[in-house]
Amino acid sequence: MIRERIEEHMHQRGVNQTMLCTLLGLTVQNLNAFLRGRRSMPYKHLMKIMAYLKVTAAYEGEDGMVPANMIHLLMRDRVSKQNKKIIELSAETGINRCVLSSYFNGKRGITVEQLETLLVFFGMDIVKFQNAKA
Repeated sequence: MIRERIEEHMHQRGVNQTMLCTLLGLTVQNLNAFLRGRRSMPYKHLMKIMAYLKVTAAYEGEDGMVPANMIHLLMRDRVSKQNKKIIELSAETGINRCVLSSYFNGKRGITVEQLETLLVFFGMDIVKFQNAKA
């Protein structure tokens, strides 16, 4: 899901892999392997790519959006609104509770696969970022 959305938004912005890598200090080989599903991408690099492409994760039909590097806050808020405990979310998603806790507190990133799992769980998708004030 994330890989396809990244490629889609690259195409929409007219950005190729070489341009993106040059601008963000990544290697074309690693980006290409990531987009083809042969390699994972470090969370900090994924957030750089999403920020450059001006995409974020959002709930279907909701107006408020946050930048990509703040997606964990949206998810943490949703967990709170559902009166769900981290241990319950861990059991339902298969993601270690310590990983979830650290991610929701902004102390660490997560793998692309874990992020995809959470996006699906919370009914979120990767969309073009539109500032709610604009």
